[in-house]
Amino acid sequence: MKSLFSLPKHKVFEYKPMYYDPEKERIEQRRKELGLTADTEKLAGSGAMIRQGFMRARHDEFIQQMEDDRRKQRVRTLTLAILLGVFMYLLLSGALNSLVSLFMRS
Repeated sequence: MKSLFSLPKHKVFEYKPMYYDPEKERIEQRRKELGLTADTEKLAGSGAMIRQGFMRARHDEFIQQMEDDRRKQRVRTLTLAILLGVFMYLLLSGALNSLVSLFMRS
């Protein structure tokens, strides 16, 4: 009865694709020539920490620049609002007509 309902087993392949990276190969060869080990690689990792600190400093400078730009934008907006308010006041009070006529005479 078992042979009547038996299903074929699935085929298993042990294929491992191989990729060739010439840059990685060159780095590995250079490591072997220099005799680098895991301990020396940890010391080399400190360069990453230095770069990370540099990036943090650049980020802080960027944030500071953004805050300065926002501050300047607020000052420009406030100045424009004040000038617009003065213009509207002169327009509504009728003083603007006398100023325009004064400039038109000259």
